[in-house]
This record gives sequence, structure tokens and C-alpha cells, in this order.
Amino acid sequence: MATSAPNFVRATTVPVTLAFSALAPLLGGTGTLLAMGAGVFGLAFLAMAFLEETYGKDLDYNEPMTAAEARRLLQERRARGRRSPADHRHASGLPPGGPVIFL
Repeated sequence: MATSAPNFVRATTVPVTLAFSALAPLLGGTGTLLAMGAGVFGLAFLAMAFLEETYGKDLDYNEPMTAAEARRLLQERRARGRRSPADHRHASGLPPGGPVIFL
């Protein structure tokens, strides 16, 4: 969310500027600002009305991985020289059930 909101603002700068330039000769500066403000607030309330509530919803979207997929992923990471959390755990001398250490 930290990067989405500024990117939405950046993406709408040109259309809003073009709309203001097109409406200013017809409605004047103040009228254009009022019309555009009403339109933007109308769109915001419309979007909010159709927004799905997530309170109480399970947001754990991790897909289960089969053992074969996990082995393949581990082999690919090792081939690229990236260590997995399991590698760090064994390198630290902790038993396999010990804490995962990310370095």
C-alpha cells in the first residue's frame, strides 16, 4: 500500500490535468474545480460501496506445496547459490526443529 497510493496519484495526474484544461473554458476555474471534486468524491464513494469487507476473513493465501515441489525449489535455490532457511538452521548446529535464521 505504501507504493500503491503514490502511484495512483502519479497515474491520474495527466487525465485530471487534461480534464481541467477541457472544462475550464466552459465552467470557469471555480466551477471546474467544484465539478471535478464532486466527480472524484462520487467515484471514491462508488468504489467504497463495492469494496469487500475483509474483517474476519482468512487472508492466508499461501498455496500448499507438495514435497516434490519443495525439493525442486530447494534444488533451484542451491543451484543459484541461495541458501534456504533449512540450510542456515543446519549450518548453525541447531537441530532440524530449531528456529529458522535468515541471514
